[in-house]
Amino acid sequence: MKITFARSPLGLFLAIPLLLCACSNKELVQYKARLDRGSCSQWNSGHTAIPVSVYDPEAVPAEVASHFSPQSLRIAHAIGVLPLLADHIHRTQVPTAERNLQQRVDLLEQRSLIAHHVDMASLEISAIASELDCEEERISQLAGYLKGLEDKKESQLTVAAIAVGALGTLVTGIHLADEGDSNIDGAGIGFGIAGALLGTAMLFTEKRTDFRHPRNAIGVIHAGSDPQGIFPPSVWYCLTQPVPGLSGGSTLRQDLVDRWKDEEDERNKGNRTDESLYFGDGGTYSTGQLETRAAMFDQLESAIKLVKQDLLQLVQELDALGR
Repeated sequence: MKITFARSPLGLFLAIPLLLCACSNKELVQYKARLDRGSCSQWNSGHTAIPVSVYDPEAVPAEVASHFSPQSLRIAHAIGVLPLLADHIHRTQVPTAERNLQQRVDLLEQRSLIAHHVDMASLEISAIASELDCEEERISQLAGYLKGLEDKKESQLTVAAIAVGALGTLVTGIHLADEGDSNIDGAGIGFGIAGALLGTAMLFTEKRTDFRHPRNAIGVIHAGSDPQGIFPPSVWYCLTQPVPGLSGGSTLRQDLVDRWKDEEDERNKGNRTDESLYFGDGGTYSTGQLETRAAMFDQLESAIKLVKQDLLQLVQELDALGR
């Protein structure tokens, strides 16, 4: 029996890896096209806004510093209400029963103005956090889809390898009974090669895809500048200025950058991935790299949401005045 690979089932099995690759690539292109139809950035923070000036604790009046914590003073400066606090303290020192109508109106107007700034800051935090959460989910979906294609390809190759082995056993078993067949050794070798090729193909099921991100929030954090205006000024200030109570004048931004560096070094044992992949305009990502990028967005979102704790503390200390 003469085995012709192109015209036999064996040839079909050898062509399986190429067929699977072509089908999965087409599916991936279609999935990415659907994923790219949406956008996570539906708003503009207004990068032309005047940035928040550097906070100077020494310039804060002693009376104000005695009523508010360092965290509250810092966030009050970030959202633009720090100049109002001294006057607000003076107004609340007048007992409620002794305030005339004008004093009551003025106090209510001032509280309303402060509350407006607090609400705006809270909305800005929620807006940028929702964008980061959306981007994280988008990346995680693409990573999950790639992983699914990898698992599907591996399963199909496993089935094909089993089928080749079974077919090889059947063919050689039949022809072993025919002592006059001189092609049995060649057939056995052919099926053995086919099985080895399918087994080797299982080691190369990793999928990679081109993923572009010209609007790159984690790239802005890594660079330390925000020319696109992705972050509202108050949020950017809280990310880049020292946090009261942390040693060495540490900032939320620097903590994130250090954490990303340490995690990347741990994953790659000192062989750093090209930073332009994560922090630039994009490139070719593997499933694991997409998962890493999604984790970076999750960490950045968590850091931004922490700013709301300072807002809450400021509001609580404001409410405590005059009690």
